[in-house]
Amino acid sequence: MSEKSPESNGQEKQNWLLRQWQRVRDIAKRDVIIAQVGEGAQNVAVGKNIFQLNVGGRNITPYVLMIALTLLIIVGYFLYPLAEPIWNPWQMRGSLNIAVADFGILSDGQMKRSDLGSDLSASMYEELASQYATIKAAASDYSSRTPVNDVLIWHDTMPATRGEKNVYFGVMDGATPQERADAAAALAKRINANIVIYGYLTTDSSTEGLVLEFYFDSPAIAEEPDAAMGSQQMGATIAADVPLDDPSTASMAKLQIVPALSLRSGAVFWLTQALSYDFANQPEVALQILQEAELQLAEWPDADGKEILYFFLGRAALFSREFEEAIRAGETAIAINPDYVNAYILLGLTYMDRAQLHFVRGRELTPEEAACTSAKNVEQSAETLEGAVADAEQSVAYLERAARLAPTSFWPPIEPSVHMNLGLAYRVLGLARIFEQEYDPAGEALASAATQLSSALAAFPVEKSPQYFAWSQMGLGLTYRLQAHLSSVDELLATEAGQTAEAAAAKARTVALLGDTINAYQACIDQKEVTRGFPVFQKKVLECSCVPYRESAETAQKTLLEEGKKE
Repeated sequence: MSEKSPESNGQEKQNWLLRQWQRVRDIAKRDVIIAQVGEGAQNVAVGKNIFQLNVGGRNITPYVLMIALTLLIIVGYFLYPLAEPIWNPWQMRGSLNIAVADFGILSDGQMKRSDLGSDLSASMYEELASQYATIKAAASDYSSRTPVNDVLIWHDTMPATRGEKNVYFGVMDGATPQERADAAAALAKRINANIVIYGYLTTDSSTEGLVLEFYFDSPAIAEEPDAAMGSQQMGATIAADVPLDDPSTASMAKLQIVPALSLRSGAVFWLTQALSYDFANQPEVALQILQEAELQLAEWPDADGKEILYFFLGRAALFSREFEEAIRAGETAIAINPDYVNAYILLGLTYMDRAQLHFVRGRELTPEEAACTSAKNVEQSAETLEGAVADAEQSVAYLERAARLAPTSFWPPIEPSVHMNLGLAYRVLGLARIFEQEYDPAGEALASAATQLSSALAAFPVEKSPQYFAWSQMGLGLTYRLQAHLSSVDELLATEAGQTAEAAAAKARTVALLGDTINAYQACIDQKEVTRGFPVFQKKVLECSCVPYRESAETAQKTLLEEGKKE
């Protein structure tokens, strides 16, 4: 084997270095491709990274691209119905929108689909749809009320019709009532449903059967506090004495459950009829319907969840300011279920409204008051100041009980609104005590009002709950204003007693409390832009309360400060 000379090795090393240097220089240069094409040439491709298919001398690239595009269109056509509900769920457009979801089976802490549950869910939907179809076809007129409003009901058995339902509900997943309520709330928001009816079969040996639940998205949540908000259980478990997870006994289980389920469906029919008129701001018609429902549902056992009928009956009576009827219904609901927190809230609100309405009773309202105060059934308010005090105390007692029950209730998120309502009730009690000139009890009531409203405020972040945040701030503003009045009374009494230092301290407290009043009302007013979609709320809370009361507090504070300068 021949050996290379040292000169040869040096030359190769030099050539290698030159080649590497040339490659580095070429990085910054563009690729230049030169080709010479002769006459008559076909299917010539000159360049880099060119995709070209040739069959029999023909370029078929355009045809391949056209086929690919066609395939994409075909695939998109078939996938569109599956993808559309994700980005464009069709909305329910009735006067009252009801979504009946599938009933699952809850076993070992897991919610699963159940053929039996699906059949029962379809049975409930079909019965509701049939009842509404019957009443519409007959144009029935119950006790001279107008024909039923446009109640829209959706269920998964409905065909997916373009422009109508395109969302699959499935079961409301979750091992706890709150988890299922969250799922129902998400569905309600997604499709614009007001009520979501859902449920599950339980295989617990002690309570084996069907549990019905519903979520109510009340528009009043955005307008003012509503005890019906959120999730509730619709009666006791509908029991069955055969296994619910065994296909061989499914038919027998259905036969056992359907009669009681049919009775619940009838109750839902009456409740939703009434709510459709409630939504249309016709509470008197809603009350009339539910009073008739009480007669028609006489066979519904009290122990089978009938308290919910009396709760909604009492709610309609409260909105109609038929206070005695609201109290009767609320007390009946509590007699059936002593732990039913919603009924305690209903009674608390009823007594509070009857108490505060006393202060406009028997006098002519100013134009400003008339524009902001409903004088409907004012004659049913407390006739005397003593009666107003008693009603306010009763309101506080019921709402205190509701506050104790709320954390362990079926829907614990109701607790902050209970504290807000309790604060408002204490504020009414403080006002009534001031009219009685019972200043120490008034001060105690107002201090409790501030505590409860502050507690509620902490649970209502302004980003998520601007309406309830504003309600709480309005309540605090009203409370601080009354506390400022009590402080001015202390100043007057101290002045009359010749206690100069005490009078000056009381006056300083009044100025500070008026500042707190102004700040609370301003925080309420600051929610104007984010609540533009709720005209009743803006009228009742902003225009009729926070705005004028802030101006009044500013005027009072300015007057006191000017007096202080003169002194």
